[in-house]
Amino acid sequence: MSRPIVYCTPDDEVHSVWQTMVAHGLQNVPVLGVDRKPLRVLDVRDAMKALFEQEEFQDRLLTNYIAGIGYQ
Repeated sequence: MSRPIVYCTPDDEVHSVWQTMVAHGLQNVPVLGVDRKPLRVLDVRDAMKALFEQEEFQDRLLTNYIAGIGYQ
């Protein structure tokens, strides 16, 4: 018997894919298209980079809001 393949799609949220990678101890996850054909491979470092960029963006928005600059 074989284990089910862990994969993601381009529409999946990065945070949920990262959580799946951590839960399964994976460094890489294939990204499959609608027709289940492989598009690319998502590396855990790339997922972490995307998550950090999202957090930095949210931090800038909050800082600007508090400073009275508003959303830019």
